[in-house]
Amino acid sequence: MRSFVPREIEIRRLVETAFFLTLLAAVARLLSDGTALGAAFRVIFPLTTFCFVPGFVLLLSVRGPRRSLLDVLAFSIALTPPIVQLLTIGTIILGLPASTAAWSLWGFCLIGTAALRATVKRDDRLVCEGSEWCILGSLVPFALLLYVKGTPFFADEYQTHVAVVRRLAFVPQTNTADIFPLAGIPFTHPFPSIHMLMAMSSCLGDIDALFLFHKARFLWGPAALIVLYAFAHRVFEDGRLATASFWGALCLTLTGAFADYPTLFWGQLAEFSHPSGIALTLYLPATLFLFVAFLDARGKREIGSGYLFLLLATSTLAVSHIREAVQFVIYTVAFGTAMSVLPLRRGAALRSFAAAAGTMVVCKAYTVVHAHLVPHVSPYNDAAKELLRAQFQRTGWWELFAEPLHPYWAVSLYFGLFAILLLTTPFVVARDRGNAKLWFIGSSILAYMLLIRFPILSMAYTYLTFWEILSTSVRNVVFFLYVLAGPAIYLGAESLERRVGRRVALLAALPAAGCGYYAVPKLARAITFRPYWNQVFYAIVIGGLFAAAYAALRDARRRSRVSTSDVRLTSAWEKSGLFERKRTTYGLFACYLAALAIATFNGATSPFNVRAVTTTAPTAHAPIYVTPGDLATKSPVWISTDTPLASLNAALSKHEGVAFKAASEVPPAPLVRWATDNIRPDARLAVNTFSFYSPSTFLPFRTAALPLTQTSNFYYLADMMPEFLRQLDECVAEKRPQPFFNGDDSYEERREFLSKLDVTHVVVDPMLYSELKPKLQDLPQLLLPQYDDGRWAVYEVVETAAAPQPPTSRKTAVARSSTKSPAR
Repeated sequence: MRSFVPREIEIRRLVETAFFLTLLAAVARLLSDGTALGAAFRVIFPLTTFCFVPGFVLLLSVRGPRRSLLDVLAFSIALTPPIVQLLTIGTIILGLPASTAAWSLWGFCLIGTAALRATVKRDDRLVCEGSEWCILGSLVPFALLLYVKGTPFFADEYQTHVAVVRRLAFVPQTNTADIFPLAGIPFTHPFPSIHMLMAMSSCLGDIDALFLFHKARFLWGPAALIVLYAFAHRVFEDGRLATASFWGALCLTLTGAFADYPTLFWGQLAEFSHPSGIALTLYLPATLFLFVAFLDARGKREIGSGYLFLLLATSTLAVSHIREAVQFVIYTVAFGTAMSVLPLRRGAALRSFAAAAGTMVVCKAYTVVHAHLVPHVSPYNDAAKELLRAQFQRTGWWELFAEPLHPYWAVSLYFGLFAILLLTTPFVVARDRGNAKLWFIGSSILAYMLLIRFPILSMAYTYLTFWEILSTSVRNVVFFLYVLAGPAIYLGAESLERRVGRRVALLAALPAAGCGYYAVPKLARAITFRPYWNQVFYAIVIGGLFAAAYAALRDARRRSRVSTSDVRLTSAWEKSGLFERKRTTYGLFACYLAALAIATFNGATSPFNVRAVTTTAPTAHAPIYVTPGDLATKSPVWISTDTPLASLNAALSKHEGVAFKAASEVPPAPLVRWATDNIRPDARLAVNTFSFYSPSTFLPFRTAALPLTQTSNFYYLADMMPEFLRQLDECVAEKRPQPFFNGDDSYEERREFLSKLDVTHVVVDPMLYSELKPKLQDLPQLLLPQYDDGRWAVYEVVETAAAPQPPTSRKTAVARSSTKSPAR
């Protein structure tokens, strides 16, 4: 926390570092991925290059703002996604492979850094405070920890995203209809830039896509913390409070308070490789950072480039994960409204409304394109809105203001420290209410608390956007809570010191943390399950922010003779003499942060627990993978007995009471290599539907039907694979576990299955090998054996329409016909 003497760094040195990093990204592919170090370099250098260097080249090329080292790194992180997004759109439209895009982006980085090295002046320097060196040093072990722990890939959503990354890295021609693991269905995100970023890194490093997806977590967490610090630095306009924000966020992430919440399905500041989590934790904060930089811009050139960068970032948000782009619109509209009422900074309202208008135009344009490219999603959104309109019509006026629309959506607001931080928000904002940019946080939180609290606003917001926009409500404000955690502790320690003295405040650190250890979960339960406390919670947060706004308006009127276009009002922190007693405050902050970290430590959710699995999966521990070969040898065998079939997806609710058994294994490395080399890219695989490991996670091919164990998140499953579900219904009615993959199907039933689903290859896993191998080897006119290692087998399908039917004995025919249902 101590403020060291700032040092200066030559821009040329940063350019040279970026140039050599780009070279290492290409050289790393020459190392062996059979060793831990070689595999690590083939992941780290390509992904780091593609996440930092393109934005760095763009920033220096346009001579963008450069305040400090971490500010430049934050700009580099924020400006890279638009470049990758434009490259993704061009690659998919032109039908180019991801490898071409990868080498094109690598060439841009190499040529760009080489050109900058020749043009940047020697006396062009950059300030780097001592605290920033400490921050960068702390991020190295944090990145190593996340690399070792990695992203769990067992849950259904994660396996789907891995399949998309692997498919992008494999196919010779990319297109919107050929990257989703289910054949014939376009991916929900037709231009998936986050997936393409990982696919390009996989191609450049020549490393397995799943291994890179698993280990890429080493970058998302540190990058998110860099952006958080840079954002806090610009908002608070003071490096000490920004440093407090960083250390508060990092410590609470490591303890598990800001780490892996399984019910929220994202890694928060220890982010997983889940694309929606990356959009929330990295892309959205980077866009917010560009917005506050746009507010600070001076001069026509800087304002113009800042607005262009901001629109590119919001466009990337809209295409990558439009929910975060909609959040940005609410933030900017709320801030513009606040600045229209509070005369704190001239021009801030206009810039805010301009950012909101540009983002809305981008979102509307993309929704039109999306409806054309992915037509199977819009009907479900429209149907949900019709139900919402019907609910509004039968709801009384009092009920539109009484209780939240979906109380269970707001439960996420009370996890961990979130409720406490929301309650302290009015205090933090009020302490420096003359800071216009701090009101960007205050007004955004206030807007979403109103949207969540009052059903009439929730209904209007949902109807104008999409039906699950307010689900997991904490997503809408969580980044601001990360930013405010450290300053809230810092200000609380300073206030306590001023009132009771230094010694008493130090002695009270551990008892206060102990009380918090017991009070926080009790408060969360009280707010969650008791309507009275729920109302009190909203009243404190909403009422406190309105009171802070009134106080800011009153202060502004008292100082109306002072121009506030560029001059901040005197803050309560400065008047209280906070900065004059900084050493004592730093010590108290460290003590209270350490005490809070001890009190909130959760071994199950902390990144320190490298073997914990925190996503939905039928296993308690995750192995540590150090090479791509470990994926097949160390992944656990999952055994499931008597699992209800209806629990897999709502589309299977008709089969209530029917159970299935499964024992799933990862495809071995020889099978993966053989299939990649010998099966054509447009193949359609028929697979065991009760396998927890989706073959598309390990094999770069589409499946004729998604495994049912990987479909819990697809509400429109019945429309995605109707033919498979029809045949499944018939099998269940006849007491057979699933179509084709059983020992009782006749030749005609197997041929019909392969024909109707347009299957080209059949994959038999160890779960069914002993049962199916004798049956399938007697069908040479239908299936040709291609691979067999004694546990796994692959068959190529012969032309099913022309295949002759083998002779069947009368006894077998009578036995099969006696089990037919009347419907057949």
